Amino acid sequence: MAMPLPVATGTWNVVPGEGGKLAGSEFLHGAVHHVSYVYPAAPATAADYKLDGQWTNSIGAAAVFKTVGMTAFRTNISTVVVPALTKDACSLDPVIALVVDLPPGWEWCPGTGVQQVFTVRPNLGPLAEVCHLAHHLLAMRSTIEARRRQMAKLNVPEVSVTTDAGREKTEKTTSYRLNWTDVLAGGRGAVVKALQAGPPTQMISGPPSKNPQNQEMNRVVAAEMFKADAGLTQLERLGLIDLDGKSGKTFMPSKGKLVVLSPDRSADLHAAYNHIRFLLYMEWRGVHELLI
Repeated sequence: MAMPLPVATGTWNVVPGEGGKLAGSEFLHGAVHHVSYVYPAAPATAADYKLDGQWTNSIGAAAVFKTVGMTAFRTNISTVVVPALTKDACSLDPVIALVVDLPPGWEWCPGTGVQQVFTVRPNLGPLAEVCHLAHHLLAMRSTIEARRRQMAKLNVPEVSVTTDAGREKTEKTTSYRLNWTDVLAGGRGAVVKALQAGPPTQMISGPPSKNPQNQEMNRVVAAEMFKADAGLTQLERLGLIDLDGKSGKTFMPSKGKLVVLSPDRSADLHAAYNHIRFLLYMEWRGVHELLI
């Protein structure tokens, strides 16, 4: 039996944005995801998509995927994909595999001008909506990969803590290794648990960029993230992690005068944690919006 033909062939490329201080952040901030489609029985189309402006900072953007024509697809996500999710892989990957076929060697953060061809899978719903969903998922997965690569540069491999600081006889400095791969997996486990709890739980009130949204996201992922790594568990026990502080910063340079990060890596720790927290928010929201 012949396989059905794809409903569209797409060409995707990314125009990097203004970026930030770190190389690679141009795929996070202001990047434009361009897709052009060729259809067997329809005129070719092209569109640009800026994920940060059109989705990340717009809490109501998901309504576009909740039409009647997408009900069967969303039911499949709820009943088949989500129950099979694990903490060890991006939660969007099995969703993307339902929507598009990507060739071997696909690169999520390609160089400027690199164009990659993919096909949209048949029988998923109205053509225009499925193609828009494909565009959205490609942009989101590219941004998640760019953030994961940023994490590799930001992650602090080890911290030192001085206890009884200033007390000559009892002062002690201890180093703690931090395994951020385990931290990411621990946080994703919390996201998977939230997605599998069903019916869909209430989303947080906005992207976790600042209070109160970051505290809301903390309540979803932080406990599992810190529990996943012995070093972070120790920092929390020593009082150097403050999830409910009004400063909006999770890591503290000291606890009183006697417990001190030496040197102070609290800002670096916060940046590393915040990248993971935002990455997990994107995975959670991206799947959550497709649940029935």
